[in-house]
Amino acid sequence: MLIIPFDNQPLEDRCVELDGEGIDKNCFAGQDSVVFKDVRNNNAIHVYGNGVSLDRIVGYAKCVNHAEEFLKVHPFEETATFDETKYNVQVYVNPIADVGEKEFSAKNRRDKRVYSVSPFIDGSSLCWPGRSDDKEQLEVAKCFNILFYDRLNEYMLSKSGLGGVDIHPVNVKYRVDKEQKRITLIITDLAKDINIVYMK
Repeated sequence: MLIIPFDNQPLEDRCVELDGEGIDKNCFAGQDSVVFKDVRNNNAIHVYGNGVSLDRIVGYAKCVNHAEEFLKVHPFEETATFDETKYNVQVYVNPIADVGEKEFSAKNRRDKRVYSVSPFIDGSSLCWPGRSDDKEQLEVAKCFNILFYDRLNEYMLSKSGLGGVDIHPVNVKYRVDKEQKRITLIITDLAKDINIVYMK
C-alpha cells in the first residue's frame, strides 16, 4: 500500500477534477466517504469527509489489507443453497492500494480531502434486495441472512486479530459462478462505521 501525503506529490498531481474526463458521472455516497469510479483504470476513489485524518485512513487501510491477507490464508468456508443447488461460498476483502491527500474539485469548488484507492467492484451490493429488479441479487441475498453475517463477524473478530469488524450487506458485493457452483462475496468495507475498526 502506498501512502501519499499532499506535500510529497508533484504540483500537477495534487488536484483531481471529479467532474472531469475519466471520472464516471455516477457516484456512491456511504457513511464515511463518497465513492467515484475512475474509468481510466477501473479504480474506486473513496473521498472522505472533512475532518477525517490521513492517519485514521492509513490505520483503517492497514486493517482492510490485513483482513484480505487473513482470509487468503484462513478462508471462511460455508455452503449455501442457490437455485436449489448447493454452492460453495468464498469470502474476499477488496484491498486498498493507495491512501493520501489531494485537492478534489467539482462544480467550481475545491477541497483538500483524504482519499483511498481500491479496485472498483461492479454490480450491486446485497443490501435492500427488495428494492431491486435484479432477480439474481434477490435470490443471492436470500442465501445470506443476519445469522450468516453474525458467523462471519465472529470468525473475523475471534481469529483475525482485528476488532470492531461489523460486516454488513451494504458493503458486500457478489459473483455467481454456476459452472463451478460457487458464490464469491467481496467485502468492500469492514464496517458501516470505519472508525470502530482497529488492530488488536
